[in-house]
Amino acid sequence: MPCTSITNTHVLVISSKTVSSLNPSTTWPILQHSCATSIKIPLKAGIVQSVSEYPWSSWGEYTGSVPPALSLCATNVVLKRMPLSDLQELVDAPLSDDVMILDIDDNPRVTIGDQEVRQYLLDHFQISKPLNIQAFEKEQRNQILLSLLDLGAGFRQISRITGVPYGVIHRLSSKR
Repeated sequence: MPCTSITNTHVLVISSKTVSSLNPSTTWPILQHSCATSIKIPLKAGIVQSVSEYPWSSWGEYTGSVPPALSLCATNVVLKRMPLSDLQELVDAPLSDDVMILDIDDNPRVTIGDQEVRQYLLDHFQISKPLNIQAFEKEQRNQILLSLLDLGAGFRQISRITGVPYGVIHRLSSKR
């Protein structure tokens, strides 16, 4: 099974066949970094305190805690080129803060229902028929649309409720 690693600098999909045909002096450091980085993803994401705690990690295959019958990775590709203790050092080394493995949003987008959008329009703009927004002056219409986006309504949702084309809402949002 191939080993896939995604970091901020490169993407590698490596199988044992591919590795044997690569130039070791130039690709081996990349493979080492990628292997260690991919094992540390759950740790970087804050899911676990130690790589050995993550049950779906390949780390257990390297350390032997996963039975060979359940093994999916070609660990011999890495372990033929370096001892487990060297790999352990790479895995134990902390990832720098500039390594962005996962896009973790500290402010997740809040979504709201259609009825909440309609109620918001009624309460804040005295609009009982959202389709009438299409006939408003452009500046006023855009102010209302932006407030709906700030509220958490999606582009398609706003378009469906107000009748304002999706593209208009998307362009308005991207000009912020």
